[in-house]
Parts: sequence; structure tokens; C-alpha cells
Amino acid sequence: MATVGLYPLLDRREALEWAARAIQLADTMQLRSVLPPEASVAMSRPDLALEMASWRQVDLALTFGGDGTLLQAATQVAALGVPLLGFNLGRVGFLTELEGHDLETGLAEALAGRYLIEERMMVEGSLVRAGQEVGRHVALNDLVITKGPFARLVRLQVAVGESVLGTYSADGLILATPTGSTAYALSAGGPVLTPEVAAILVTPICPHTLSSRSVVVPPDVTVSVELLPAGDRSETFLTVDGQLGERLEAGDRLTVRRSAICTRLLRRPGYDFLDVLRRKLSEGVL
Repeated sequence: MATVGLYPLLDRREALEWAARAIQLADTMQLRSVLPPEASVAMSRPDLALEMASWRQVDLALTFGGDGTLLQAATQVAALGVPLLGFNLGRVGFLTELEGHDLETGLAEALAGRYLIEERMMVEGSLVRAGQEVGRHVALNDLVITKGPFARLVRLQVAVGESVLGTYSADGLILATPTGSTAYALSAGGPVLTPEVAAILVTPICPHTLSSRSVVVPPDVTVSVELLPAGDRSETFLTVDGQLGERLEAGDRLTVRRSAICTRLLRRPGYDFLDVLRRKLSEGVL
């Protein structure tokens, strides 16, 4: 019996409703359904609860929400090798493949092996403070260093491999994957990278100089970012795929490299990233 993991956006009723429909459909198809513990509580289905660390036994994970929901799921199941199929209930949908009304046909075709698996590069960031690692994070979209809501500019020294790229005075810095190039990095003026391009995109956020531009670096080098003293008590944070990760201190060093794991996305035959990009950009939605 195949096992299907359902990952809905908890604070959206529509997502929970579609997950409930997926459970009914799975029962009809004689599939086993599992839910993250938090979702099982929200849906009053404690019998389906399964810790995410045990999702290695899951054959296919369905997400219900938007790109953010898929990102959350990816950071938890990518290392387990679980393929993801996203159902878009949001606005953008660069990562999610289907709409809610595609549930029945989408699940059937995915289980029948008619979908392709697209592997997306991820990045891993190690945060070091006073010579000790205090955090390690894996991201599908990006790792972002940004100032707090009432802070002044942050000062960041960036090195690529053994070479110093420069010192930025800016609102922050985005270290993105090709997948993340269509997210925050695009809003900050960075280029779009197609998914098959293996690279790390370094993009300053509102730099305090016109000479600061995005830089695309090879995936086999490390990018190191040191938070320099700013002369005040400004708050600075590291966020991981849009989720708060760590509060930073002066002298902290973030080292980013290509992760050994990747996210496996299911795609319908004929999926064309450039076609999706054209449609989304013509809609004016980010």
C-alpha cells in the first residue's frame, strides 16, 4: 500500500479542506494517508499523525497552500528523498504544479509514474559565532541577512572562496539558489536563473551605493558573509526560506555552500519553466 503525506497550510481553511478531500480520495484509492502532528490536530485526525522525521516511508507528499507551504515541506522532507507535488491555493505558484481542482487526476497520474522528477539545488548555511557553530540551515529558496524593522544599514563583508567580493552597506543580503532567483532576489533586482543552472546568487538589498550589483558564483565554492560592527545596537536577523532562523551579532560569520541534498519536485510532462516565468511576470505578481 502506497503512503501519501499531506502537508496543508494550517492557518488557511481552504488548505485544510483540500487536505480532507485528499484523505477521502486516498481512502477510495486504498492508499495510506499521514499528516504532520500539527495538521492532524487542526483536522481532528490524530490517527493520521506521523512525525516529519519518519516521513521516509512516505511515497509522495502533497502540499496545499502556495510556494511558501511547499518550501516549508521541502526543508523537512528533502533529506528523506520524498518527492513533492504542490497544489497552489495562493497567488504566485512558481513551485506548485497544480490547482486544487486537479487533485484526483494529479494524484492518480503521479502514483502511476506519469510525472517527471525535477531535482532542485539547495544551499546550506553554517553560522559561526566566536569560533563555534551555533546554527546550520538548509534552504530551497534563500538565506537572507536583513536588518530589523528599526535598524540602520548593516555592514557585511562578503568573500567568495578565498577572494573578498566587497563590503556592503545595505538593508541586507540575499544568498539564493536558482529556485530562489524568482523570489526575494528578483524583487531586489537580481537576475532570474533557470532551475538547471547550478549556482549561488549573491544579491544586496537596497545597497548604499550604485556600484553594488548581484553576482552569480559557481556552486562548488563557498560564500562567506561576516557581520561587521555597525556602531549601534541595531538588530540583524538571518531568515531561511522566509522563516526566522537566527538573531545575529557583530562578528558572526555565515558560510554558504551547495547542499548535498536536493528537493525533488514532481512535474507534468511538458512542464516549461520559461513558459511559467513568462505567464507569472506578465501577471505582475511576485
